[in-house]
Amino acid sequence: MRGFSSGSTRCPNSRVERASPLIRGSLGRLSQWLLYGIAAVFVTGAAALLLIPFGQRVDPSWRPSVATPRYMADHPIICFDEGHYNAHDAGDRYRPLAGLLQADGYRIGRHGTGFDAASLAGCDVLVIANAAGGGRLTLGPFNLPIRRGGEHGAPAFLDAEIAALRRWVEDGGNLLLVADHAPFGQASRPLAEAFGVQMGGGFVEIRPRGPAAGGPGEILFTATNGLLRPHPITAGLQRVKSFTGQSLAGAGEALLVLPPDAVEYVPPGPRLRPVPAGGRAQAIALTRGAGRVVVLGEAGMITAQLDDNGAKFGMNVAGIDNQQFALNPFHWLSRAR
Repeated sequence: MRGFSSGSTRCPNSRVERASPLIRGSLGRLSQWLLYGIAAVFVTGAAALLLIPFGQRVDPSWRPSVATPRYMADHPIICFDEGHYNAHDAGDRYRPLAGLLQADGYRIGRHGTGFDAASLAGCDVLVIANAAGGGRLTLGPFNLPIRRGGEHGAPAFLDAEIAALRRWVEDGGNLLLVADHAPFGQASRPLAEAFGVQMGGGFVEIRPRGPAAGGPGEILFTATNGLLRPHPITAGLQRVKSFTGQSLAGAGEALLVLPPDAVEYVPPGPRLRPVPAGGRAQAIALTRGAGRVVVLGEAGMITAQLDDNGAKFGMNVAGIDNQQFALNPFHWLSRAR
């Protein structure tokens, strides 16, 4: 019953009845505050996780240093591909490379669409780094179980895009194609083959105490060990390191040659197949018509990163010439050497 019949006196508990809306309101506000508090804790925790430095990441302490910029008056435009689920682009893992190029006098552009004659017209040099057939949505360093596009190792480019790139290069365009170990070699293989380059598509390893051993997962190319080959791109360099990657072969001139003991572990898995990779390359330069192409089989050598343990790898490693090796392909592609 909600009350007494008409004409009766009020219940002695009427004070409680009058106060109950206030009590209910207080409880409602308390519930809201609790929900807000829980949400705040969740957001703060998520933000804290995103700020924790772990995993492969850009080295925030590294700064580019170019004593004499190559381009003081003219400023060639370097376009970074960002339209093919790229693991490396100018805003993330290749941010150090983009900063180095800017310090050398280049202008940086970002190419976020498919390739055709119109979209390539404004680029002096195009950089395609670790394109993939698909990706995952990410939250900071976390890969979420939400797929974008297809499989990582599926072809990253349409046949029409490959044809457009080939025509653009033959007409005088210049391409730096970077494809690291699996799955990126598989994803870029059809594009590389359009220029006569074969990608191994696996993971390269060498003997830990051989002449090319630079450390765990590192390969050292020097003039002394015969693996750093003469070319305008390698002129003046003494020591260049790569960090795993895949192997390359085919057309063009090899710049970095893998030692005889190199082995490439090739997909598909779950048990990768070991294939001899000695004498194959990790960097190749070639010409096509009026244009030029450089292909790299490892991405980390021309950026500055930290690994899972916070150790440096790339241009930020002391005692190697990787910063100059990062610049020299662009000098050759833009006709500055």
